[in-house]
Amino acid sequence: MKEENAPSWGDFEQILRQIADLQQKARERQYVSELLYRGQADSRWRLETTLERSVRYIVSLDEYYRNAKEAKPRIETFTDKSWKIPTYKQYSKWLKSEP
Repeated sequence: MKEENAPSWGDFEQILRQIADLQQKARERQYVSELLYRGQADSRWRLETTLERSVRYIVSLDEYYRNAKEAKPRIETFTDKSWKIPTYKQYSKWLKSEP
């Protein structure tokens, strides 16, 4: 992974063009995924969901599900979109069937 700093929007666009050119050349030899953006100010920061950033300790998958289920109405209110998540029974069944 390489970090690039762009002092201006024009510099940022130029860096993106260079990356796209390199990506196109690499695709001729092998599979290359689409560009991924962290959207964070510091590349040393871990990628975490909002839920993960809001808790100060490691939670089990079961507790994570319960937290997400509890946040569902707020998420739907703020985004004006329906957030489809399984029922607890469906989630438990899935959790037991996955390694």
